[in-house]
This record gives sequence, C-alpha cells and structure tokens, in this order.
Amino acid sequence: MGVPVEEMLETEAYALAPTTAPLVEVFHDLEESAMDAIGLTDASGALVAQLSVADVIRFADQIFDNDCGTVSFDERESVQQLFDRLGQRLHDPVCVRRGETFGDCIAKMIAASTHRVWMVDDKDGLVGVIRQQDVLNAIANYLGL
Repeated sequence: MGVPVEEMLETEAYALAPTTAPLVEVFHDLEESAMDAIGLTDASGALVAQLSVADVIRFADQIFDNDCGTVSFDERESVQQLFDRLGQRLHDPVCVRRGETFGDCIAKMIAASTHRVWMVDDKDGLVGVIRQQDVLNAIANYLGL
C-alpha cells in the first residue's frame, strides 16, 4: 500500500517526557495521556525509548513494596535511573518517518509485534503515534466501511 504514512496519522495526542524526568512525573503523564505508552526523549528532544503501562506492570513488584502498598523508589529517581538500577533496558521505539508508506508501517508493526508505531521527523523528534486502531480505521475507510 503506497499511501504515505502521514496521511493515516490520526493519533496526535501523546505523552512525551525526557528520560531524565522524575518517575513520579512520568507516571502521572502516562496516566493522564490517552495512550498506553509514553515516548521518552534524550536531551536534544529525539525520541529514544518508550515506557508502556505493560512495562510498569511488569516491574511493579520491583517498584512498589507489595506488602504495604508503598512506593520503594526515590521520588526524584528518573526513568533511566530506575531501569539502570533494575538492570533493565528501556524499550526502543518502533518508528516510521514521513515519506514511508502505510505498508511500511504495517510491516514494522507486524515485525515488532507491537500495536503502536511512533512517527518521527528527520531529527527523531516525535510527530505523532500510529496505533493499531488507526491502521484498522484507515483500512475500513479504504474499503468504504
């Protein structure tokens, strides 16, 4: 499908935070966003990682003290510091660029087994997010449904 990916971009409401942001702020931004993930940037504003709700759930037993329901991290600790402390690596985002096609986007989603692809500009700045639902909507529109 040779349709440029930017023509199907419907999800422009996303959350974005630097990897150095305090975890509490990142969790708050993730909770407030319409997405189930937040894009994480480096000092230049380039998208370098993502943190999903699934990541938070996966590490919940290491982040929270399950016995008494209290948080077991320093409120000033950043996402990067937490992942370093846990010996974990932040997930690389699956990205498309302007000029890539709808087919390219779908191929990347399938290859990565993901339900979101981040659209970035030439400097890896975030332009938007294409969710699996956006792909289905584009197919439905194409089929006249």
